[in-house]
Amino acid sequence: MKSVLLMAGLLSLGAAPPPPTAHVNAARMSEITRVLASDEFQGRAPGTAGEDKTIPYLIEQFKAAGLEPAGEKGGWTQIVPMIHTKLQAPANLSVSQSGKTNSLKFPDDLYLGTVRPVDRVRIANAPMVFVGYGVTAPERGWDDFKGVDVRGKVIVMLVNDPDFEAAAGEPVAGKFGGKTMTFYGRWVYKYEEAARRGAIAALIVHETDAAGYPWNVVKSPAGETYSIAQLPNAPQPVLLQGWMQQSVAAALLKSAGYDYGAVKRQARTAGFKPIDLKAAFRKTNIYYDIKPVETLNAKINPEGVFTHNSHMIMKDKLPGMIKAYPEGDKKTGTGLVFIVESFDKSYRKGNFWVVFFDIQSRKILFSDYCSGIPSGFGLRNYWAGSLKHVLAEIQILRYNMWKKAAVRDNQQVVTN
Repeated sequence: MKSVLLMAGLLSLGAAPPPPTAHVNAARMSEITRVLASDEFQGRAPGTAGEDKTIPYLIEQFKAAGLEPAGEKGGWTQIVPMIHTKLQAPANLSVSQSGKTNSLKFPDDLYLGTVRPVDRVRIANAPMVFVGYGVTAPERGWDDFKGVDVRGKVIVMLVNDPDFEAAAGEPVAGKFGGKTMTFYGRWVYKYEEAARRGAIAALIVHETDAAGYPWNVVKSPAGETYSIAQLPNAPQPVLLQGWMQQSVAAALLKSAGYDYGAVKRQARTAGFKPIDLKAAFRKTNIYYDIKPVETLNAKINPEGVFTHNSHMIMKDKLPGMIKAYPEGDKKTGTGLVFIVESFDKSYRKGNFWVVFFDIQSRKILFSDYCSGIPSGFGLRNYWAGSLKHVLAEIQILRYNMWKKAAVRDNQQVVTN
């Protein structure tokens, strides 16, 4: 087995965190922000002259803050292979509905991009389906898709969570995060869910309050996209992803015989079912400039990054790790930690020890080894996805198994 040592080392919960600083220097933070936002840094995009200035500057700030490098070969950086795509020509976009073909303007009506390593995107007459908020959350009793097959289709969905606009008394109120967006409300989750279900494209309806920013922020990249390079055998993102103006979504629903406001209210209920927009989306021969980002992080020596088995945390090591874990505010009760053993790039698994322990005595009450499949576009979201899958498996299946095993073995168990 192989693993990315850097990430396992950085994210392991078994190591004690450094003590917090006494205060935050607001003036220093403001100065760093001013420098990074200045014209001299040219936007700081990967693979540009701006990045060449940004990396050394950040390293100096880390050193000044007393941090130590945790990158490859004792350095400050790590390998992040990326793909950069940029729209090269005006996009020809149209939707056929009710016998009429309506042209849509980029970026005024739709904002589109691709994170696929392709130089041309062509979608011919793909059916369009409105899927509410596009959320599948079995642990919350929520499924916007209801078994509808969206393979090869363009799905249209609302931004944020189903309970974002819920009034007090509505069944959905508080089921997600309310005004605090959960991961289900974020565009990255919605694009991922679309890809998992085989959709060819995913469009999110933009509303300023629900998104948290106006349309000019959506279109500001001007067709330019960066993405973490995917392994050849890894699940691929949708061919096309982007945003749709609310007025465009309302017009599509109206032509299909639905009122936008009424549909939004319906989408806040667990009984919502996807709506066939009776429309066909067409995007003809849109060309993209695609290239790998060539930066100091692009060169890779696999033998220097991977190792065999040296990272593994055996069960007999857990007691010592728990005893060394820093004390928190609570002195008694049951503690729970997730110890990251490894993020295994070769087998596409995040591996974790889930450990319940008595806070006062530090005695381990129960432990289990779990693995989750990573998912998501972007380094942060990719490996966080493995923990998300582990948490879902615990809630749906493993927790009840753990309680039964604990009762059988006459162990203390956590009841809520």
